[in-house]
Amino acid sequence: MRHFQQIASGIDVSGVMAELADDPSLWNEHQIRRTAPGTPHRASSDLWCRFNDVRPFEAGTRPWSEFNDQHIPINYRAWSALPSLRKITFDLMRQVEAEGLYGVLITKIPPGGRIEPHRDASWHVSFTDKFYLSLQSAPGAVFCCDHDGAREELNPEPGQIWLFDNRRLHWVENNSTEDRITAIICLRTEMFGRHLGEN
Repeated sequence: MRHFQQIASGIDVSGVMAELADDPSLWNEHQIRRTAPGTPHRASSDLWCRFNDVRPFEAGTRPWSEFNDQHIPINYRAWSALPSLRKITFDLMRQVEAEGLYGVLITKIPPGGRIEPHRDASWHVSFTDKFYLSLQSAPGAVFCCDHDGAREELNPEPGQIWLFDNRRLHWVENNSTEDRITAIICLRTEMFGRHLGEN
């Protein structure tokens, strides 16, 4: 495949799924990705593990237009509640020789749900590589990309990790009978050459 690079497979994600089931209140504590005008993510549910500190934005002391600007992420309560995900994340960091851990987000797309076609253009996607850990995925839940004359679809198996550049046109269609649940782990690494030579 041209747009998706497999990093790992066979990872045991049962612990993460059990921890998610233990506390459903972790989902959708913060709504901005799902409710912002024009968002492509309105059909999904979010669970924030690490992200920019949302408190000054929710309090109105900083404008939402700055939320995806350069920042140092903080840990949200889900990071403590999901020790199995922390272990997988730190194992991945060692594997790819990551210099820094940034955003960690889990998304859930229901059967029939769809993430609309879009390209990401924020500081975060330019500064980090995004690794997708499949936690639950059934046939028909496809991650699509159309870039540089090549259209591809990926239907990952649970326990696989894939690297993808979100600056390319992409979307998700869940045409399966199960929720599609994916952890997105954002790391700064030079292993894949994206950031070499940057100041």
